[in-house]
Amino acid sequence: MKFQRLLTPVLLAGLCGFSSAPPSTTPELTQRAKHVVVYDGPEIKAHLEYWWAVDYISTSNLMLKLSLMVDGTMSTEVKRDAIAVLGPDGRTFPLVDPKEFQRQYPDLLSALNLNNAWGPPPESFSGIRKSCGRWFLSRPGDFRDQPSLTVTPGYWCSGPLVFAVPDGVRPGEWVLLIDLEGSDVRIPFTLGQ
Repeated sequence: MKFQRLLTPVLLAGLCGFSSAPPSTTPELTQRAKHVVVYDGPEIKAHLEYWWAVDYISTSNLMLKLSLMVDGTMSTEVKRDAIAVLGPDGRTFPLVDPKEFQRQYPDLLSALNLNNAWGPPPESFSGIRKSCGRWFLSRPGDFRDQPSLTVTPGYWCSGPLVFAVPDGVRPGEWVLLIDLEGSDVRIPFTLGQ
């Protein structure tokens, strides 16, 4: 009898944690800091930092720092040519190719260092995970730039994203676009307002 009285609350507490509802497929956007947006979607989680972009409006490059990870047991492939930004004027700008990035590297170096561009995301985002050690763009002499990344459980991938904006970066609402196999990631952010 005493065992049954103890067991009943334990069983009820355990059963209350289960739900027959399917997991949400609606992405969640959270403004974590003034220039940080976190996207939590069904296929991937993204931590977008745009500190540098705010201070360099009117330059011909838009630079962002992006960290990616997945939860659960499924991996997600992210292709370099499926990443772009949508500007306030409705134009889309693709991620620069690795050769162009390496050509511009000396001009971008101070901003890359200031932003710790290849460094880890905050632990509050990534938890205890390891670096995947690869990215879409790499330093000169480093041949780890990838046409695609497979983001796997237990790892984070992080690095800079650079977009050539020939007429100069303008203030307004921008959107980072990442097209995945099963969903389209859209992360809005505002510059200069």
